[in-house]
Amino acid sequence: MDYELYLISNIMGIFIVILIFVFHYLYSDIDD
Repeated sequence: MDYELYLISNIMGIFIVILIFVFHYLYSDIDD
């Protein structure tokens, strides 16, 4: 079990979720 690999995958997952939320917010704002 590589702790570094687990940490990186965790950060990547969180980053992707944040990106999805940001894009969803932007699209909702544009949709008006």
